[in-house]
Amino acid sequence: MDNLIIGRPALAIVDMQNDFVDAEVGSYALGAETMVARIARLIAAARGAGVPVIFSQEAHRASGVDGGRLLWDGRSGWVTGAHSRAQPGAPPAPPCIEGSKGFEIVDALTPHADDVRIIKRRFSIFFGTELDQILRRLKVETLLIAGVCSDVCVLWTAGDACQRDYHTRVLEDCVAGTSSESHDAALKLIRALTTFGDIVTSVEVIEALEQRRADAAT
Repeated sequence: MDNLIIGRPALAIVDMQNDFVDAEVGSYALGAETMVARIARLIAAARGAGVPVIFSQEAHRASGVDGGRLLWDGRSGWVTGAHSRAQPGAPPAPPCIEGSKGFEIVDALTPHADDVRIIKRRFSIFFGTELDQILRRLKVETLLIAGVCSDVCVLWTAGDACQRDYHTRVLEDCVAGTSSESHDAALKLIRALTTFGDIVTSVEVIEALEQRRADAAT
């Protein structure tokens, strides 16, 4: 698309944590494990171009006290479906319990020391966090977004980024949803909201980042 990256970009990797991605756990985001390699290449291109990389991690207390309506009302697959950690008759167990293996980002995408890490309790990376202040300090104008889930945390993050006047680009080959139907619906909304219907992929973003790196070297 034209004007893919405007001004200084940053790359946000949303919730690529074991509880959401690991197929052995149940992979709450369908197909997320298949896009890890693409996201790794994307991160490498961003770092090579001097673009800030931001990792978000959903985090909850084991008691579920900070789980929110989806947990408390029993509407989450983590409570009622195959992903439930709770024993019969026990309080619902949230995903991404602080200090657990499930909370950690998948090994193939381990953050570097100079990457930004955002811990969040709700869907959007912006909600109740310092992300906006960090992006303003870094003079970021375009936010590139990859990760999970397209119809939950990615969708809410993209909406919040757009409302804060960032040029928002969701990389469609680097996001996964809770179902194919929800994924497709979310991407349709995101395109209408952020790119006027244009599809953005990691291929073109990596090309743009590599061109920026080459231009900076000349």
